[in-house]
Amino acid sequence: MDKTPNENRPRRLLIRMTVPLGLRGPTFYKWLPIGPDNGIRLCRDGLELLLWLEAKASGVSEEAIPRHINLTAYEIYADITTTMDDLELLSYMARRDFSRQPNEEEEPLAERYETHGREVFSLLRDGLNRLLTFIRVEKGQFWLDPLEFDFDDLASRSVQFDARAQVGDGEWFRWQPSQTSSLSIEVPRDPDPRFLTRTDWTQAQAFVSAEGQPDLPRELLAAAEAFDSSQDVGVVDLRDDNPQGPRPQEILALQYEYYNMGEYERDYELYAQESKDRVSEQLYVSSIRQQDQKDGGFTLPKYSFPSVEIEGDHATMQVVRSYSSQEESEGQDRVTHDAVLEGEGWRILMHDGQYEFFLGE
Repeated sequence: MDKTPNENRPRRLLIRMTVPLGLRGPTFYKWLPIGPDNGIRLCRDGLELLLWLEAKASGVSEEAIPRHINLTAYEIYADITTTMDDLELLSYMARRDFSRQPNEEEEPLAERYETHGREVFSLLRDGLNRLLTFIRVEKGQFWLDPLEFDFDDLASRSVQFDARAQVGDGEWFRWQPSQTSSLSIEVPRDPDPRFLTRTDWTQAQAFVSAEGQPDLPRELLAAAEAFDSSQDVGVVDLRDDNPQGPRPQEILALQYEYYNMGEYERDYELYAQESKDRVSEQLYVSSIRQQDQKDGGFTLPKYSFPSVEIEGDHATMQVVRSYSSQEESEGQDRVTHDAVLEGEGWRILMHDGQYEFFLGE
C-alpha cells in the first residue's frame, strides 16, 4: 500500500500560451482543426506540446467556416504539460512576486525556474517551427517565417504569449520564468493547393512528431517564391525616403493586401478624402462584410501595374489583376485607378464601379 502523502506526489503542470502568427498566418480552406482533439503533439524530455486552434483564431464564427475559402489563422494555442516532483519550484511558480527581483533565498528557485522555462520555450519553438515548415514547404505558403527566440529574453515572450499555468486542478497563474526583458521585437471552387485541408493537417501531425526533413525541391521552391515575392511591387516600404512617401502604385498594392487580409478599415484609410466624403467608413466596411457573408470572400492574389502616369498631384494606373472568389471561381481583369497627392501622401480615388456598389449610383 502506497503511504506517500498526496501532497508529496509529483504534480501535473499545464502551461498555456497564445502565440500570434501575424497578419499572414497559415491559410485553410473551408475548415479549421478546432479544439485540442484535433491538435498536433510533440513530446520530448518529459514535456508534451499540444498545438491547437479555436474558431476565433480566424476571426470567423464556427458556423461560417465552411463558407470561407481562405481562412487565415492569426493565432495558435500552445499547451505544454509535464509532471514535476520539484514541489518547491511549483509552489514558487504559483506565488512568485514579479514586483521585485528574487531575494538571496529565492535565487536558487529562480534559476531552476529559468532553466525549466528554456526547456519549455525550446520545445515550443521546435514544434511550432516544424509545423510552419510543413505548411511553407508542402503547401507553398512561402510567407510563413519561423518563430525566433532570444533565450535571454524569455520574459518578453511570456508576456507577448499571455503565458499562464495551472498545477493540477488549481487556479491559473502568471507563468514567467524570467524577469529580465528587452524590447525587440487565387481561389477557385476547388481548394487552392497552398491552402490547408483536413488531409494536410493529418500529414502535418505526422511530420511534426517525426524526425524527417522536408522535401528538398519543395523547400527550394518555397525559398525562391519568397525571394520573388520580396521583389514584387506589392511589398511596400513605408520608410521610403521619397518626400512624397510611397508611390501611388505602392499605396494601391498596400490597399489590395489589406483587402485580402480582411483589414477593411485599414484599406479604407488609404482612400482619398474626396472618396471618403461620398462613402463613409461604416458603409464601406459593412457592405463588404455583408458581401463576404453572402459569397464567401473575394481576393486579389496577383496584380501588376503595366502603366503608371503621374502628372503633378494626379496619377493614373492601369492594373492587371487576378481575382478569386467562391462564386466566380477565378479570372483576370484590367482596371484603371486614379490617385491624388494629399497631405499624407498618395491616396486612391474610388472608381465608378465602386460608387455603384456602395451607393447604387
